[in-house]
Amino acid sequence: MNGNREARVADVYEEILGRTDDAERPAILGADRCTYGELRRKVDLLAARLRAAGAGPGRRIGIALDPSVGYLVALLGIRAAGATAVLFGTAWTPFEQRRCFQHARPSWILSAGTPAVGAVDPDPVDCVAAGAQLHRYAANDDAPASEPDDAVIIYTSGTTGAPKGVVLPAASVSANVRAVAEYLELGPEDSTAAFTPTCYAYAVSQFLTHALAAAAIRPIPTYLRYPMAVLQACHEDRLTGLAANPTSFRIFTRLERPAHWDLNAVRTVMSGGQFLDARLVASLCEVFPSTRVVNMYGATENAPRISYHWLEDRGGDDPARFYPVGTAVRGTRIEIRAESGAVLPPGETGEVVVTGNSLMRGFWQDPEATAKRVRDGWLHTGDLGRFDEAGRLHLTGRSSNVINVGNEKVSPEDVERKMLEVAGVAEAGVYGVPDPLTGESVRAKIVLEEGAEIGGDVVQIHLRRALSSYKIPREIEVVDALPRTLYGKLDRRKLKED
Repeated sequence: MNGNREARVADVYEEILGRTDDAERPAILGADRCTYGELRRKVDLLAARLRAAGAGPGRRIGIALDPSVGYLVALLGIRAAGATAVLFGTAWTPFEQRRCFQHARPSWILSAGTPAVGAVDPDPVDCVAAGAQLHRYAANDDAPASEPDDAVIIYTSGTTGAPKGVVLPAASVSANVRAVAEYLELGPEDSTAAFTPTCYAYAVSQFLTHALAAAAIRPIPTYLRYPMAVLQACHEDRLTGLAANPTSFRIFTRLERPAHWDLNAVRTVMSGGQFLDARLVASLCEVFPSTRVVNMYGATENAPRISYHWLEDRGGDDPARFYPVGTAVRGTRIEIRAESGAVLPPGETGEVVVTGNSLMRGFWQDPEATAKRVRDGWLHTGDLGRFDEAGRLHLTGRSSNVINVGNEKVSPEDVERKMLEVAGVAEAGVYGVPDPLTGESVRAKIVLEEGAEIGGDVVQIHLRRALSSYKIPREIEVVDALPRTLYGKLDRRKLKED
């Protein structure tokens, strides 16, 4: 789909597997600890097992594994066998598993248990190298073949409908992985905790960027069910990096950890997926005293990183300020466009569109959806943003979230940012409800900081000083928690349903 690719980027899979000077360096820390030499032997064993089973170019193999050495072995081994990986979430419901299985139609799935996806051939093959079993689905052998360069298919969250399978060629993955490893300045001395759901593009990026740099991964197979385990790993393994979204980071900053735990080794905190405010940054810098913070923006369709911004302060004087997401990663271009398609100058808000050598090939078996999202080689993200005078990208919301009040459009993210300026408000969620007069009206829910005793009326008074009247929520409900997706993003659909 992308006609604007730069010269072909060297394949990161081949480079990771072809290196020989790091055989004794740790690739995986923790209970699954193994060196890069051991990792490559595991990959060779898995690739041989897959080829013997008939997996090869054009075939798809599902991965349903938690963060582990097996997950990295599967990513590399499937590619080494010439096949395409399809990511399945281990926390998905049987319905979610079957839906993506029926769409992608993989001929095999690597998993620790039997997937709840349909009729499976008996007697799964033990793949000890990946710590998993290979389940065979011969009925899918007549499915359309993948392109030889297709490395992975990743299903989007599907919050606005059925999830779509994003097809990422090895060339796109390679370009993005190299760009991310470059701006993070990753090296063999680095290490990070991996607790992002493994069905997400960021998990693929995190494992491969560190493998490319000969750095180490510390898997957290419990994800965020036990957040203290993440900080414990930072202390015990002297991890140098930590990546999460702001919701997860807020959890970390509120944990009461043992006084002797030393988190000074963490030199880089990477935030993405949500708006990052200065209040949270100040708290992060207290927990991780030696860190620098980088704010990131991405989309699965761009493999996934689009831009990044290294913060120049540690929270500053304005706790409610939100940070930009910065400049494009190498090989990617960003523009802000109006609904007419015109490119907008700095200061004006429009849709964020991107192009470059990290773009997806398209949505699996969905040319119509692909044509809507990728036009003339540019990915239309659906995100709203603007450039400042320094050329830094600021996100302002998402077009699909806009609330239509009469003839006016309200960005819920704009209202939420203003609500968070109120002392005592920890989280805010804004949504629209049907209104017989104006079509929709604005409502909101807030979570208070511990010990705060304010009501929605206090927040409304603040908003009247900052926003036009049609943007102010008619009702603001105080709740214990806001609904979140698996990755911690605000679940706006459930917010409205509740």
